[in-house]
Amino acid sequence: MFPPPTITDVLAALEPLREIKRPEGDNEGEAINSPEVYNSLSSKDRANVDHAEEVVREYVRKPGNDGDEPNKRAITELNKKGIPATLNADQYDPYKLVGRVDIGEWHLELSDGSAEGDDD
Repeated sequence: MFPPPTITDVLAALEPLREIKRPEGDNEGEAINSPEVYNSLSSKDRANVDHAEEVVREYVRKPGNDGDEPNKRAITELNKKGIPATLNADQYDPYKLVGRVDIGEWHLELSDGSAEGDDD
């Protein structure tokens, strides 16, 4: 088992995202890891996005309990470092988390998968 990521690990994982250019098309305001943007990125940029998403998701969620609680201390630390970050329980489904982290002109979506397609 690997040790949990540190703030240094998170900052290092996010930094390459600053350099990624927005692809052509109508994607203004979309997250860097949204299908509209992600699918237009180079394989190197996709690898950087994947790595950042993995590291940040692990960092901003409490260990154990399948990461179903925000790690408020980690989120505060990101904000102190000038990286706006949020992660909270979904308004309509308290078992899901919604949030994002902003880096440069991008934001990285941290929300749990949508419930679309789920029949209740």
